[in-house]
Amino acid sequence: MDKKIVDLYFNADIKDLLVDFLLENEISDFYYFDCKRYSMASLLRSDKEKVSGRVDFGMFRIFVDFAVFDGFFETIKGKFTKEDVRMFVYDAQRLF
Repeated sequence: MDKKIVDLYFNADIKDLLVDFLLENEISDFYYFDCKRYSMASLLRSDKEKVSGRVDFGMFRIFVDFAVFDGFFETIKGKFTKEDVRMFVYDAQRLF
């Protein structure tokens, strides 16, 4: 079955909230990656972030069936703001 790949980037502080959200919405095919968001000091909040120039971020790569994607997208859009998460979507076809 064809799927959408959703890459969801977010501040690492809300990782557990997002995991709970995904599981509550019966999304169970996803992977987590630690990553850093680099930015200008003026856009960073804490002193630690300003010194390092980065924020601890996470990324979920989520595999969502086409049939449920629209509902998933609307649900996530209603729960989180664009400041909370950044979402990128790709079409995917499983080869094996």
